[in-house]
Amino acid sequence: MALHIVLFEPEIPQNTGNIARTCAAIGASLHLVHPLGFSIDEKNVRRAGLDYWKDVTVVEHASIESFLEEHKDSHLWFFTTKSEKTIQKLLLKKNPISSSVKRVEVLKNQF
Repeated sequence: MALHIVLFEPEIPQNTGNIARTCAAIGASLHLVHPLGFSIDEKNVRRAGLDYWKDVTVVEHASIESFLEEHKDSHLWFFTTKSEKTIQKLLLKKNPISSSVKRVEVLKNQF
């Protein structure tokens, strides 16, 4: 099972760069859902010193709707500061990840 990290309308290029570096290190794909608060064209990536950008599989999506449509059969976990449910509560469930059931979990980001 491949790991995919999705950033919804990222605004801060430094944060996106740090997450991209993590994706490069662990072999995860980075999905960017537009609109972005910055440009990721070759000139800007080079200027920012993101020499690892070429090692990241970056997939761009025009909207959250297009991302969800493309991944409608996937098991998705969303992290946000606005949820009451924590990952600990999810992991306490018996068999929290079932490949036979499509689930979307919205979890509180505690980091």
